[in-house]
Amino acid sequence: MSCAGRLAPPWAPVVALVAVFVTTVVGALAWSPPRVDGVDAWAVQALTVARASLPYRFASRLDDTMRILGVVAGSLTVALVAWVLLRRWDAVVAALVVAPATVAAEQSLKLAGRRVLGLERSTYPSGRVALATSLVLLLVLVVRAAGVQPVARALIAALGTVYVLSMAWARLTTGAHLLTDVVGGVSLGVAVTLGTLLALTPGDPVGRRNRRSGEVDWPMPD
Repeated sequence: MSCAGRLAPPWAPVVALVAVFVTTVVGALAWSPPRVDGVDAWAVQALTVARASLPYRFASRLDDTMRILGVVAGSLTVALVAWVLLRRWDAVVAALVVAPATVAAEQSLKLAGRRVLGLERSTYPSGRVALATSLVLLLVLVVRAAGVQPVARALIAALGTVYVLSMAWARLTTGAHLLTDVVGGVSLGVAVTLGTLLALTPGDPVGRRNRRSGEVDWPMPD
């Protein structure tokens, strides 16, 4: 099965810019002392649990899905789905590039935070939440471009959203991150994924190839 749908949807540039703005603003708040205040303090009090509790153990296991092996497996899975559904190398490359690009952006922001605060360790943004967001969003956009049935697309998007929110909850519950960290992780994941797709598929190369060969380039339904 192959398809000429664009990986980057029409709204990608605007949403990517909004995500960059949110990441920057939340980062500025996270880097402004006192570090744990307001909504962050509320989240710590409301969501942090004891290490010996069942929620903590479950959250720790969920955390493990975004370690190195989990990220590699997730990237390869999305790449396989992209190739099976689209037969397009730009989709496969996107699946293999998004995770490393997300890690690079996350580490750059943490380095900037350490320099701003003068701390040895900066937790903004949450790398695992950013990675979960990147891979889930890319998978959703791949099945969208492939013209998968709306019901299946909605189910994948819903399950992916639950996974991202669960990862955010796990990072908060285990005390690894603050609420601003996970919000920044989500916005960073969105920004990196959409930015990567826009960089890999500028314009509509598949549509231009179809027009050169005389084929009709029908728009894909959203």
